[in-house]
Amino acid sequence: EMPPYQLVLNGKLDGIAVKVVQCVLAKLRQPYMIAEFPWRRAQMLVEAGVYDGFFAASRTSQRDRFAVLSEPIADQSWRWYWPSASKLDPESEQFKANGTVGALAGSSMLNWLVDNNYRISTHATSSEQLFAQLLYGRTDAILSNEAMARTWLRKNAVRPGMFNEQTFTKVPVANLRLGVYFSREYLTRNPNFLPQFN
Repeated sequence: EMPPYQLVLNGKLDGIAVKVVQCVLAKLRQPYMIAEFPWRRAQMLVEAGVYDGFFAASRTSQRDRFAVLSEPIADQSWRWYWPSASKLDPESEQFKANGTVGALAGSSMLNWLVDNNYRISTHATSSEQLFAQLLYGRTDAILSNEAMARTWLRKNAVRPGMFNEQTFTKVPVANLRLGVYFSREYLTRNPNFLPQFN
């Protein structure tokens, strides 16, 4: 689950990205099934040819090797988060040399951190796990999707000891567009599909 993009609500798959994909596929009269997997596994299953696509994803060179990204279905803003009491600057060279960071496993944010020589201390499988690792000092800062972080924070603001909007610093990093990655194998078999989907 990656609220607000995809989540289970009242036993059904929901979310802003899910609704767009369902709407487009219904208009195309394209039969489909949406399965839910951990983010890294979803990508591996598409690369292995088990599934035809995954979403909501931003463009990376690793994903481009085995899949093609659709036109945007949602927006994404990356933000640094760290405790307000800290004087850290995750974009400084001193922080890169001494600080630790975390991001969601399999995310383009994690790939970006690796590509930019950050010291990775944790790979989380959910926003809850990511913020818990920050809260309990397993990492100095996290890089997260703002919409996902905001959704999680609103849900957990009433829990004692958890972060709320005032107990951390957040700094913008990048704004990206999210789409559906369709496997190159599927698109070879269905050459008209992606232009129609877009």
